[in-house]
Amino acid sequence: MRERIIYECEHCNRYRRMNKTKVKEHESLCWYNTKNKTCVTCEYSLVFEKGNKRLRHCQCLSKTFKDMKPIEHCTQYKEIEE
Repeated sequence: MRERIIYECEHCNRYRRMNKTKVKEHESLCWYNTKNKTCVTCEYSLVFEKGNKRLRHCQCLSKTFKDMKPIEHCTQYKEIEE
């Protein structure tokens, strides 16, 4: 048995690679990184379920993101307060 080190994106927890550099590159572009100001992490964005799919709706632009990318560096972005 071999032991391996796997690196994981700290924002989305989905992107996993053995290459630390690739994960760092992904983290700088990750939609779940609040520094990128995407609809995925915006206060104005709503998540709703339709059947077994989770859809995200951007209120600021009235667009639904199913197959589209969320907007990055949005001028109307507001971080979610916890």
